[in-house]
Amino acid sequence: MQALRVKNWERYQHYRRRRPPWIKIHVKLLADRRFMALSLSARGLLMQLWVLASELDGHVPYDIEELRFRLRVEDLTDEDLKPLLDGGFLVLCKHVQASDSTCSVSGTIVSPEVQSTETKIPPPTPPAAAGGDGKGPEPTTPPTKRRTRGPSKAEQAAKVGRAHTPAPAEPSHPPPPPRLACVPPPPIDTEGAELWRALMRRAAATWSPQVCQTWIERLYWSRGPDGRMLVTAPNDLIRTWILDHLWVQLQELATEGGICLEWDDGLPPARFAH
Repeated sequence: MQALRVKNWERYQHYRRRRPPWIKIHVKLLADRRFMALSLSARGLLMQLWVLASELDGHVPYDIEELRFRLRVEDLTDEDLKPLLDGGFLVLCKHVQASDSTCSVSGTIVSPEVQSTETKIPPPTPPAAAGGDGKGPEPTTPPTKRRTRGPSKAEQAAKVGRAHTPAPAEPSHPPPPPRLACVPPPPIDTEGAELWRALMRRAAATWSPQVCQTWIERLYWSRGPDGRMLVTAPNDLIRTWILDHLWVQLQELATEGGICLEWDDGLPPARFAH
């Protein structure tokens, strides 16, 4: 059966079993001029073939009907695969078996098991039944018995001393620590939480879900003693992006909802709340 082999599959994929739940796509692929010269549809087709090749150790059956079914692309043709073959991303193998992990362009399959056993060491020749002069079997020398040295007097004395040594007393366990009094959790600011959810709904109607999930929803808030909504960020990256691109519009949305929104970098972690 003909197949397509992904070039350098063993070099960039390091799992030890077939049908893995994921495959690796290296970042340096963006610096590959041949890959970036492909069309967007060819790049997407190549990545789908990589995922499909994970089921057969880097091989894809070269069957257009099968590929149309597996990739759910009804108008797939050989012309779609030609740029991937010409660019060297796929290699055409003349013969491949589902149980093998290698294929051959010339038509001969050499599996790792055959490669490792090409040079076989012949088994040792059994001894001859008769002696070299043909007079009968050679006499065999009976095995000599090795004398085992018994324990010395010092070892026997040490053994007797250990037998009469009393067992050490078990260590006494320390008394259990006193039980601490239960501290009630701090009260939940339900009013502040409702105001923050209302502000998040306004933000969701203003920005895309990706912007809200990446930046807005990762902010922390807390209510000040005068009712102001204090906001801070978990790291410098989110802080810089919010203040440079979204903060002015976020304050306007808060003002429309009757919320006094202020940025506070000194907000203690204990007062953080989502």
